[in-house]
Amino acid sequence: MTGQLLDSFLDCFTRHVHILDATVAVKEDFADIVQSQENLRLIQLPSWAGLGAVQYVVLFSNCLCL
Repeated sequence: MTGQLLDSFLDCFTRHVHILDATVAVKEDFADIVQSQENLRLIQLPSWAGLGAVQYVVLFSNCLCL
């Protein structure tokens, strides 16, 4: 591996580590916010390093039924 390739790799790695660090720093707060909403569900994505997915759940208790 040449010095230029190593520098390029380290630059890319450093940029991605900052993104991952920021994601980890807010993950618990994000989960708390989603869980505090009755109509939202947090879906964990094991193969994803992000925060997960949010599912909107329709609540029928507020619907007018005929």
